[in-house]
Amino acid sequence: MAVVDILVPQYRLPQPLMWEATNQMMAFSACKCTMRAIQTAHLSKGRVDPREIHHPSECPKGKHDIFMPPRLSSSVIHWTRNVLLEQRRPNCDYVLFMDDDIVPEPDYLDRLLAHKKDIVGGLCTQRQDPPRPTIRQWMEETQNYGALIEWPHGGLIEVDAIGTGFLLLSRRVIEDVARAYHPKEYAKDGRGWWFRFKWGPLGGEFGEDISFSWKAQRIGFQIYCDTSVTPGHVGDYPYSIKDFFEHQKAYIEGVVGLTEEAKAVRTLKATGA
Repeated sequence: MAVVDILVPQYRLPQPLMWEATNQMMAFSACKCTMRAIQTAHLSKGRVDPREIHHPSECPKGKHDIFMPPRLSSSVIHWTRNVLLEQRRPNCDYVLFMDDDIVPEPDYLDRLLAHKKDIVGGLCTQRQDPPRPTIRQWMEETQNYGALIEWPHGGLIEVDAIGTGFLLLSRRVIEDVARAYHPKEYAKDGRGWWFRFKWGPLGGEFGEDISFSWKAQRIGFQIYCDTSVTPGHVGDYPYSIKDFFEHQKAYIEGVVGLTEEAKAVRTLKATGA
């Protein structure tokens, strides 16, 4: 079973829908055997069943040791992500980054953990019309990322970059990225500077999430998206990938969208990701 920290960078009051959904997800995935055994013994005025006493990471029912540290608020989003990573539990196997306006289903964390990947996220979207997906494919000819607008549905696909709205990272990728790019700072005080805005090879700036994907992929990590994990993203309402589908045909046919996006579609089909 896994030790997981759920990290929520915040720059506004979190959406109530997000907190309700997150509590349901934690209730679904977290081990509560010991707490329930104590409650049962107390109510029945009996003794605690020793078979139910164990560390959450050793849960025989397949649940996990999950902890959400205090929220950290800042208008500088990459700074917030870096500090949260610095404050993660030393023994955590994974961290789940989750934005303060993302609405997951109860089993979404379990589904990402089941893949046992170093980098795997849900298929999130922007929170506006049209709600385009936040997965990207690298295009060698333009030295830039293109937004994917078509992909195999319902399973795991490999991509070149992914947003951090609902993203699971292993301890291995966290440590390796820090040691590869900031070895002295990480060895000295645990500062890995994982998330920073980065200039692209031909100019232009990558966001902090795309920049992390760029760094991780270039030291050998593969990046995955579970297209069956489709959280809502609260704007006027919780946008999801289902809302993008009504726009998808127009993007594919070139009625709307960018040339880069059409190229990215062809790249995904060619690689079979």
